This record gives sequence, C-alpha cells and structure tokens, in this order.
Amino acid sequence: IEFSNGINLADINKANKTLYSGENCVDFEIGDYKINDNKLILTLPNGLSSDSEYLLNIKNVRNSYGESIREYQTKLKTYGNTQQSDSILNTHLKEIKYLNNTVLINGDYTSAETPLTIELKQGNNIIGTKHVISDENDKHFSADFVAEEGIYSLYVTGLNKTEIFKITAADIIKPFTAGTSCTRIGNIFYDPSGIAFNINIADVAFGNSAYEIEYEIMRGNNLVDKKTDCYTLQKGTNSINVVIDLSENMYKYGIYNIQFNIKDKTSNILYVCSSRFSCVNAPENVNGIHKLGFSNHFNTDFENRGTEYMQLQKRIGASYTREEISWYDFEKEDGVYALTENRKNWLQSAKNAGIKPFVILAYSNKRITEENPPQSETALNRFGQYVYNLVLQTSQYGANDFEVWNEYNLNVFNPDGASPEAYANLLRTAYTEAKKANPNCIIYGMAAANLPSETNNGYGTLEWIESVLEAGGGNYMDAVSVHPYPYSDTISPESSNAAELINRIRELLTEYNINIPVVASEYGWTSKESYPNADKRQARYNVRAAAMTYDLLDYVIWYQISEITGSASSDYGFIKSPDSEIPYEAKETYAAMSNFVKLAGEKTLMNKVCDNGVYKYIFGENNDLYMLWTDDINTEYSLSTRYNAVIVYDMYGNSEILTSTDGTYLLALTGEPVYIKPAADVSYVSNGKVIKKIDEAGNDIDIEVGNQSREKYNVYTASITVDFLHIYKNMIAGTALLLLSEKIIQTQ
Repeated sequence: IEFSNGINLADINKANKTLYSGENCVDFEIGDYKINDNKLILTLPNGLSSDSEYLLNIKNVRNSYGESIREYQTKLKTYGNTQQSDSILNTHLKEIKYLNNTVLINGDYTSAETPLTIELKQGNNIIGTKHVISDENDKHFSADFVAEEGIYSLYVTGLNKTEIFKITAADIIKPFTAGTSCTRIGNIFYDPSGIAFNINIADVAFGNSAYEIEYEIMRGNNLVDKKTDCYTLQKGTNSINVVIDLSENMYKYGIYNIQFNIKDKTSNILYVCSSRFSCVNAPENVNGIHKLGFSNHFNTDFENRGTEYMQLQKRIGASYTREEISWYDFEKEDGVYALTENRKNWLQSAKNAGIKPFVILAYSNKRITEENPPQSETALNRFGQYVYNLVLQTSQYGANDFEVWNEYNLNVFNPDGASPEAYANLLRTAYTEAKKANPNCIIYGMAAANLPSETNNGYGTLEWIESVLEAGGGNYMDAVSVHPYPYSDTISPESSNAAELINRIRELLTEYNINIPVVASEYGWTSKESYPNADKRQARYNVRAAAMTYDLLDYVIWYQISEITGSASSDYGFIKSPDSEIPYEAKETYAAMSNFVKLAGEKTLMNKVCDNGVYKYIFGENNDLYMLWTDDINTEYSLSTRYNAVIVYDMYGNSEILTSTDGTYLLALTGEPVYIKPAADVSYVSNGKVIKKIDEAGNDIDIEVGNQSREKYNVYTASITVDFLHIYKNMIAGTALLLLSEKIIQTQ
C-alpha cells in the first residue's frame, strides 16, 4: 500500500485489519508491517483459498503522532490453486495520472511473462482495453486511455498457463484522503449551537466533487448525535465546513468523540476520520471569579503559548495565575536584575487577559550564596534585594500578590533543613523589602505543604505553622497560603483532612490575634492512568473539594492549568499539554469546574449537611442552589424543596426540568455532583393564588395558575390574552406577577 509523499511511516502504531469472504469476516492472520520507500507491506502468511472472493479492509491506520493516514480497501477474486506464492499476480499500481485528456497508468507485478488485460471502466461502460505482456526481466506495465474528466475503475486480469488470477482495484483516479481541523483552541467550544469542524479533502478528484458527510458524536459509550448532509467541493478548494448544533440536545455539554464518514458520491468510496472536542458550560462573566485561580509551570516556550493558556483560564472565570520568578533566573549576574523573556511573556499575557499574577518569591541563587534556603544575615540581605527589585519590576504588569517561598516545610524545597524560625526571618526580610517597592502589595506567608504530625522530624503542618507564628512570622504577612492536598491521592475529598487543617489554621491565627485571609495556593487531584476512569475521577474530586472548602478558603489556586510533557506532576493538569495530539484539549475536570463556577459563582454557601452519606450544600441568599453528591456510591435521595418545578444539572451543566406537586424530588445520586435550582419563582399573594413559570432562559414558558389547594387552571381560564402570552413567551429574563381577581398584570 503506497502512501502519499510527506507522511512519516517510521512507526505505525494502529491499524484495524479485516478480511471478508462474502459477508463473513474470516479468521485470517495478517503478518507484521514492513516499511520500505514509504510503502506499508502486509504479508498474508496463511495464503488465499482457491475459487474465492475477498474484500480486504485496513482502517484507522495511524502513525506515531496519532494522525490518521489512509483507509485502504481492495477486492480479490481467485480461481484454481493459489497456494503457490509464485502464482500470485500481485499487481501494484504505482502511478495514475490525468494529463491532456489522457489517463496514464504505470505499475508492476511479480509474475513475469504473464499477459495482462487492463480495462478502464466508468460504471459499466468500458472506456478502453489494453493488453500488456512483460518479459522475464521487466515486470513493469503501463497503459494509457483517452478519457474525459471523471471517476473510473481499473480492472487488471492476468493469465498464467491454465490459471487465472483477477484483482479488481476499486481506486478512483486520484484516491482522496481527508482529515479534520478546528479553529478553536483545544477544540473547546462554549456555545453548543456553534460547533464547527473543517473537513480537509486531499487528492480531490476531477472537477467539482459531491460528498455525503455523516458525523457521529459519542459521549463515552452513548450516542449523542448523528446526522448526514451533502456537500459539494468546488474545484480549486479543499475544505468543507461542517457546523453542528447541540443546543437542543440533552447532552450538549461534555467531552466528546466525533467520527466523520465521508463518501464520494460519484465513486462511493468511503473515508473515515475522527477527532475529539468539548463543549463547556462557562460563566457569562469573563471578568473573573474571585475564588478561582490556576497554578502554572511555564518553564519553556511560554512566549509562543501564553495567549492560549490565559484565554483558557480566563474563559472559565479565573482571576489568578500563579508562577515562580526564581532568584536564580532573576539575578543571573551579580547585582543585575532582569526578567527573562519567558516571564515577561507570562506577566504580559496575564495583564492582557485581566488575570492577576500571583508570584512566588523563591529559591536560592548559588551564584550569590551556598545557603539553600538563605539564613545568614548576608544571604538574607541579598535575598531581600532580589525581592525588592522583582516587586518593583513586576509592578508595570499589575503584579500585586507575592508568596514567600514554596513548601518550606518540605525537605525538597528546604535542602539545608532550615527551621520554622529561619522561615520567619526570611518572611520578615521579604515582607520589608516588598513593601518598600510596593506598599500596597499583598504578601502571602507559609505556602505550607500538608504533612501529618509524625513526619518531618515531628513538624507536621500545624506544628510548623505554629512555630512560625511563635517566632513572630505572623507580623510579616497579609494572608496565609496552604497546600491542602490529601496525604495520598487515593483519598477522596470527603475523607481528606483539608477542612480540619484549614479550620485549625484559622484557630491558630485567632490565638495570635491575627485576622487575615487563608487561601490554597495549590490544591487538586491527579488523573493518573492507574486509577479507574481517571479523568472523571479527577473531575469529581476537584469539584467536590471546591464545594467543601468554599466557605473555608478565601480562594483556591488549582494545581495546575496544563499537563506538561515529561513532568512528574503533569497529570494534575486541567487541560492537555500543548504538545499533545490535540494541543490544549480540555479534560473532564476543566468542563466540570467551569460548570461549578458558572452555577455557584460568587454565591454564598448558606448551609452544608451530610445526610446518611449524601452531601447537600445550599448556595445563595435565597437558598436557590442545591449541590448534592455521594462519596462515590449510588443511592436514591428524596429532596424536599418549596419549588413545584426545578432544573437539575449534571456535573457538566446538562439539564432537565422536573415538576412536583409537593416540592419533593427523588434523585439518583452518585459521586458526580448534581445541581438543583428552581425553574421559576413561585409567588404567594394575599388571595392565595399561585403563579409558576417553567423556563430555561430563552425558551418558551409554560404558565400554570392555581389556588392554595393546588388545583391547576390553564392560562385561558384566567382570561389572559394571546397577545400577552406572545409577549410573555419571548421574555428572556424577569419575573411576572398575576393577580387573577383583578386581572392586573405587573412585570419587572
């Protein structure tokens, strides 16, 4: 099988191979691949049966980059004994060209001195017939036919002694290939009505070409949508834009696989290509949600990727982007302080996106001192100069939040084993110098890892923080940062000690008369492949942890926005690496967190309970948003509300409306949180009438009117005019009050 130029076949890592006899798939072994001169050579070790017809399919051939290369199909018909390898014709069509109204064909075959009959057909019409005989040394054949532009089939028949072998090549004159492309970063869409892919056709046949394109969208094992349309590819073009509308689909948000079945309507040749995409239920307010940020590790090539990174963070409501600007990188020459291009680009990209840089002031500089971390007066003074100049230079980018060191209570970031008292001295130095450069900057202290008491020489996180406070460190910070990761990534949010840790930190601050914010500057779960359904598990745990720490932390900076190729902590990312098959592709946790931010946003957490293994969190001053889940068990739960109609959202934002005469709903709960909010306001007026509208914004509205006994009347009973109904149905937002007794309508 010969492939087009430019395709790297150094490593074929996937191909689905089938051989059919009639309509039945036969047990047929295909040997190893061999690559030679950009050809894929398949050996058939079991041979072919005599007097048989075969259809050989090789699909989903992919190279080492996951790129779909080519679909291959050929028909074979054998007569007599074909077990002898030297009896197989094995025709290879090397070249088919169309030039000056002439079809030119070149090829070769293994059986020398075999007469060939070559026919060019269009449908059942024979365009021309050529007879070719090669000699023992020349196994090449060629033929030419006068023909108009069009699609043709080529038949090659060979005769050797009394045996006949026929191979029908169903190739079109220029067999087409296709691939998909998408203009959205990471194939991420935020509007389910505007999902679009370009189908790029290569090796287009003559003239205008008609194609039938069918797409199938899968969410896990479930078919979400399937549709077929016809398109014409004009001569001189090679791209077809396919627009998909999922706005009315009940699964319009999530992570999807999509397959395009592309059929040339003239030749009936089918080409299959696939891709992935996501549709994310994102907040309308793109100016940032105070409680959301992302940690980063943009150590290389940020200047070429900063816009993409920041747009993806901003679009789901991030307000903070955390990154280190190390002393070692900032002072590369003694006394010379300069931002690297990488960090300039990070700061500028954050400023352009309206996201606040959260800068880590950290790590030693072996050009200046051997101490790591700095402890002596001399080393601390030099560290202070680094802090002063860094705060000064980053002010032009709007940097105002600075964290002193990172996980000082871990040996890996504290090689010299410096004490909590030494950290208090470092904190005092950094605070003093930072305030000189920018009196309004915010200094975050501690940046402590979550460690149990029996580790780290008896200094668990709480003991370590208390020792820093005892040494006076609390006077030199404007906020406390902590990394409340669970002790093990196998621990769920409900079983972790995060709440206990944060509450105890606040108690310690109160004991030392300190009233400052507490934030998590790193937090999150991984999607390591060793865990079952790892991506969904990461999404479940992250959004549940977001709810469980919602009222405990002033905000959370999640670790981390992107997977990073080669990094041990890569699996914590919310999006795929820019080096992945689909750069910046959304993971499940990106879609789930975006939905949480949209629904909970800046609402106040009013109440939280655990009811027999069911976690129920209630947000909003009017108690108008419920969030419910379990610790990964399946159960039914009866939720009592004051609403006769509610909208139930899944973890990604897909919704359905439920109604109830008494406001009670039986819900099937799992570890994936669901959200419930009223479908409409229910108003009780003095004369006892009840008004209810059931609506998702922009859709038609059903109005039910009833008295206190819940007897329902349709709107016509109330003598409401059709004109009013038309106006009411087209109201996108607002409330309506209807007083039946006086037939007075007030709208707001």
